[in-house]
Amino acid sequence: MGEGPAHNPFAPPTEEADVALAGTRYETLGLATYGQRFLGAFLDNLLYTAAAIPGFIAFMALAWDTLETSESDDLPASVVLVFVGPLLLAAYQWNMVAKTGQSLAKRWLKTRIVRAESGTAPGFVNGVLLRTWLFGAAGAVPFVGSCIGIADSLAIFAGERRQTLHDRLAGTIVIAE
Repeated sequence: MGEGPAHNPFAPPTEEADVALAGTRYETLGLATYGQRFLGAFLDNLLYTAAAIPGFIAFMALAWDTLETSESDDLPASVVLVFVGPLLLAAYQWNMVAKTGQSLAKRWLKTRIVRAESGTAPGFVNGVLLRTWLFGAAGAVPFVGSCIGIADSLAIFAGERRQTLHDRLAGTIVIAE
């Protein structure tokens, strides 16, 4: 009932044929290696640490000044300084991932996140919301978050596509350019 015509492998290429074959497209794209994926995640996390350092220095300077003067009015507000740099970096990275499939580290390592079925950029929902925010929120749950984080990382070794749990949820793969 309502089934389309059978797929003819000898027919000239059409848009429908491209969609039908899209599920195997990752094989022709060249998956990123385990090392590229690990180094990309490591470098991205290192960038977030570096982005927090100026705010941390400013916070410490305000805290030191507060200890000397015994005025603690500005101290709680100065805690925000530690988060400004990482939040600005995150907004930039999320925009890049949604539009191009690359964070700064992925760009440096010549890797890219793509939709597994189409090979296109992941977009905001798949690239940021499902891959980053959902797993970040799950990681914040005490005990369960650590288990999810470990399972997410180890899932890359299960299957030919080298997908983590967040890749599987978002329907993405990471390719080498």
